[in-house]
Amino acid sequence: MNVAELGQVLLRRWWATVVILIVAAGAAAGVATTIQPVLQSQAVVVLVPPARAADPGLANPFLNLNYSVAQLAGVVSAMLSSDATESTLSLVGATGTYTVSNLTSDNPAFAQLGVQLTIVASSTDPEMARFTARQVVEQARVALQVLQEQQSIAADDRVNLAELSAPGLGVASGNGRIRAAGAVAVVVAAVLLIMLLVIDTLVAARRRRRAAKRAARRDDAQPDGAQPDGASAPDAEAGTEPSAGAGPVTEPAAATEPATAGSRRSAGRQQ
Repeated sequence: MNVAELGQVLLRRWWATVVILIVAAGAAAGVATTIQPVLQSQAVVVLVPPARAADPGLANPFLNLNYSVAQLAGVVSAMLSSDATESTLSLVGATGTYTVSNLTSDNPAFAQLGVQLTIVASSTDPEMARFTARQVVEQARVALQVLQEQQSIAADDRVNLAELSAPGLGVASGNGRIRAAGAVAVVVAAVLLIMLLVIDTLVAARRRRRAAKRAARRDDAQPDGAQPDGASAPDAEAGTEPSAGAGPVTEPAAATEPATAGSRRSAGRQQ
């Protein structure tokens, strides 16, 4: 079935098309009203090395943000994504979900390791989203300190964590509900449309079978040798012969001959 045939079916079954649109719109509205929006709270922290790590004369530690610090940020990000950290967050009541990344871009073609950690916590409760993000930041501090203590690094030589953006109340992000409602509407409309096409095909096939049966019954009821309605008998090339039950045939009268002279004399003697 091509697009033209599909359009003909939709026009022929216009009432079914209207029903499909109404049902799909209702399903989309129902999904949009029942799905709770996901709220997100974001925090950004940066790993700050000690000022004397690169140059003892540098008093500003932010001038020492290099690729080595970015690698350390990647290690901390991996620690925060572990099952142990998730269990610790559950114990303190942080039930929201979260992601941690130290990539500079979401595009893999341009993404590079950075010295900052972007923490995004999600929940249907705005306060829980912020609480989860705050707890992840605290776990980042703990993970960084534990990692350096295990290597027996002196306190003055340790990398610290600076908070660039504090987590706030969760806000709606993206159009997840709209996408979900649109997906439901498309699926419902597609299913109903397929059902309509199947029913229309079955109805058309049934009509053809009925028409064929009626034509067969008409052919059976017509006597053998009968001419169809409106058909004319072949023209006779010669005169039609009388039928057996048409009665006696009258012979044409013989032409009378003129009286001869002998017959006139015979008639006179008789007088």
